[in-house]
Amino acid sequence: CRGDGGRRGRIGFYSAGRIKGSAIVAEVAARMPEREFLVAGTYVEPPAANVTCRGYLRDMRELYREIDLLLVPSMWEEAFGRVVLEAAVNGIPSIANRVGGLPEAVGDGGVLIDREPGETVAVTAGRYVAAIRALLDDDAAWAEASRRARARAEAYEREQDRTAREFCARSLRRDGDSRAAVTSRASPGPPSTSSPGSTGDPRRGRPSRR
Repeated sequence: CRGDGGRRGRIGFYSAGRIKGSAIVAEVAARMPEREFLVAGTYVEPPAANVTCRGYLRDMRELYREIDLLLVPSMWEEAFGRVVLEAAVNGIPSIANRVGGLPEAVGDGGVLIDREPGETVAVTAGRYVAAIRALLDDDAAWAEASRRARARAEAYEREQDRTAREFCARSLRRDGDSRAAVTSRASPGPPSTSSPGSTGDPRRGRPSRR
């Protein structure tokens, strides 16, 4: 959780190479020298005075305690984007590209950027700069975005709990049906109609000859 309870206007980014959109972040940082950017992971872009690289963190809460906004400008189809929900739990809204599973992760807890096919890094960075200023330069707008981020994280947790319960219920039903089927197959057939000690031939219904 946030440690100091106050806003510093810092912007965070988790980098795992250019596929995560580091070139966009570098361009945004160059256009916003008044803002401080904190990067976790591997940052392959040229160093800048307002970009601090923290490297890989054992606990991402070290990053979340110090930022007010998370950038997720992925250049590929993210399967989901866990960092978005981690940030949201801490009341940190995200600005992310509308790709892959990111729209589901962000929900109402941030801003989605529509990047056109073939769009240059400079154009996309301009969209991010505008979105950042709309949130960080307006206390009321940021507070509302923070509230929505927390609400999105809580809603996602409820969705996962419900999905888990439904999965368990289906599994138990299938297990019960399987056991019933096994029991049915193992049940003995109807008792024989032949009387004890009879020398009759059960196949023909008449006494056997000896």
